[in-house]
Amino acid sequence: MDLVIAVSKAVLLLLSLAFWAVAFLFIGFGGYSFYKISTFEYHDDYLFKDSYTMVFALVALGFGVLFFIVGIFGMWATCAGNYYSLGLFKNITQFFFLVELGIFIASVYTLTKGLSNMADKIHDIMQKYNGYNAQSQSLDYGQQQLQCCGAQGYFDWEFTPWFDAAANNSAPLSCCVHPQNCTGSLEQPEDLFSEGCAGKLFEKWKKNATISLITSVILLVLTVFGKLGITQIRNRDFNYVRLF
Repeated sequence: MDLVIAVSKAVLLLLSLAFWAVAFLFIGFGGYSFYKISTFEYHDDYLFKDSYTMVFALVALGFGVLFFIVGIFGMWATCAGNYYSLGLFKNITQFFFLVELGIFIASVYTLTKGLSNMADKIHDIMQKYNGYNAQSQSLDYGQQQLQCCGAQGYFDWEFTPWFDAAANNSAPLSCCVHPQNCTGSLEQPEDLFSEGCAGKLFEKWKKNATISLITSVILLVLTVFGKLGITQIRNRDFNYVRLF
């Protein structure tokens, strides 16, 4: 067998296995996300649950199934000796190249802009905070669960309508380390959570974004070499059957 063809087939098999690995990664991530959602009690619009968590879980499961099917098809196309099925696999990899490129761009965006976007979102909710509405309850719950205060720190509350309206110029009691012995006063910062919620929330997303970034780069490289391998096989291996 031509060395180029042998190497090309090996690359295609490796690409198919990579699709499987990514499939199990996505399915595992989606399943774990659903598990976390189902085992914790959240408010309906709880900020730190994020509707994004549910969306990402569904997208991860969907792409996991697609990657698994494509991996099976790639194995079959490579081993079965079918000329046209290799052509179809090449077209499929072209589509997934765009998907992987999209994941790469989204991951880079999350890592570079995610922290500031989350901080802006929390700042917006803080400006509407009154202690009673749904967004206020969501923020209170989030601050207690993540043990954080404000977007970047407890000092953020000084620039909110709630701070001006509070009799003692305080942050909400949800910022208190021990609410039963705390007034929320910014003059007693030792009683308040010192870390901002944006940073803590971003850390939860940073790990997933980093994994997605590395995975997308690996897949992009394998996809490019896989497409080149398919072209080499179709052009040089005349033993391939040209019928489905």
